[in-house]
Amino acid sequence: MIMGISNRLLNTAFLTVMLFSFTAQAVTSETGRNSYVSENSIILGNKEAPVTIVEFFDPACEGCANMFPYVKNILKDNSEEVRLVLRYIPLHNVISKEAIGIIEASREQNKVNDVLDSLMREQSTWTTPQATEKEIARVWEIAAAAGLNIEQAKGFIKKANIDQLLSEEAIIQNRLSVTGTPTFFVNGTRLKNNDPMELQQLVNDTIADSKKNKSEL
Repeated sequence: MIMGISNRLLNTAFLTVMLFSFTAQAVTSETGRNSYVSENSIILGNKEAPVTIVEFFDPACEGCANMFPYVKNILKDNSEEVRLVLRYIPLHNVISKEAIGIIEASREQNKVNDVLDSLMREQSTWTTPQATEKEIARVWEIAAAAGLNIEQAKGFIKKANIDQLLSEEAIIQNRLSVTGTPTFFVNGTRLKNNDPMELQQLVNDTIADSKKNKSEL
């Protein structure tokens, strides 16, 4: 009788430990994919993807434009497993803020993919050390050609508090000591070098870990 009770207690304890272990794995996985993701962040790709690339991003940053095609290819090749989250750092001041406002307006019109692709592809035509009216007009011209309703977008920007959004972005930027763009995190792990192959490898490893954790649940 005592032996039977002891065995039941041991079995219960074992099951409790196993359940805790599986739960901890699930929580760790969910925390990883949501690391540094704000409820206001732009998310490209499958919103439920287990792997999240967070990019601290300036639309006027040449390095961001150079990395953008590689990031898009990763999303294309891993459409179910990977999503991209953009966090803003307006390092180029006026022209960066103008482009960020346009990108936010394009999200409101469900045009963010088209507008963002066009701005990155034609970035060299609108970025200069000192933003002029010509460059600012060029940003709007590119966005309009990508399908953005300009009148609606300008109305949105007037009502939206872009400065408040950027202030909130700066909090996480400072906490993570992010000082330049692009800066990438994959499920919370920081990419050491802005190298397309290293980013691809980190994503591949994270996908593999995600699948392993899922199979163990």
